[in-house]
Amino acid sequence: MDQSNNTTKVIKDSIKVIDTTAIINNAKTVILVQEKSKESMPKDTDWTTGLLLPILVAIGVGFVSYFFSKRKTDAEVKKLNIENENLKKSFQPIVIATLQSIQDKIVPEKIDALKKLVQLKNDFTYFDQQYCEGDPVTVTDEYEFTKLIFFGFSGKKHDNFKIWYDNYSYYFPDNVFVLLSNQKNKLFSFNESKKSFDSVCDRDDYASGTYNKVIIEIIDLFEQCVLAIRKDCHLDTSFIHDFIEQNK
Repeated sequence: MDQSNNTTKVIKDSIKVIDTTAIINNAKTVILVQEKSKESMPKDTDWTTGLLLPILVAIGVGFVSYFFSKRKTDAEVKKLNIENENLKKSFQPIVIATLQSIQDKIVPEKIDALKKLVQLKNDFTYFDQQYCEGDPVTVTDEYEFTKLIFFGFSGKKHDNFKIWYDNYSYYFPDNVFVLLSNQKNKLFSFNESKKSFDSVCDRDDYASGTYNKVIIEIIDLFEQCVLAIRKDCHLDTSFIHDFIEQNK
């Protein structure tokens, strides 16, 4: 009895705390009482909120930086444009004066070239007057016309055009220069064919189909060159008269 009471007393008075568990013993019953420690609830961290704020700040800073940088760039571009315009205006009188000086010297040369080119065209189409029983013959047939030109063509006529080309062609712009170059090549080819024909054929032979076409092309090119030079020299002033008439 005493032993039992002592044991009960010893066990009853024994309280051992392990972590948050208390063990309470009495003589007959063992009761386990467990207290759940209040776990510290982690705060919900919204990562999107934490990431979005720096991004917005960076965008805002970038926009402000771009805005001020753009204003600065626009101001510099505007300043540069103004300087370029002022530079152009300062050079305009010099450029105009230079062009005028060049034209004053070149235009007379172009007019002289035009006169000589018309003379070369007339020489190319010239043929001796034909007579029949002492009466002059009027040539109205294209075949007869080109035949007379063909037999009247000489190497000297080709050489005269070549001299003209070498002295004057470089005065003119590209569109005129191309026409003159084509004419030079056609006359050279025609001259070579005529020399070959004269060396193997007599006057009664005539390859009308070939030479007739070439002669017509050469005459047409002469006309194109003359008109192109007149236009380049502004000899056709009808547009001035039309303008005055329209604005009375």
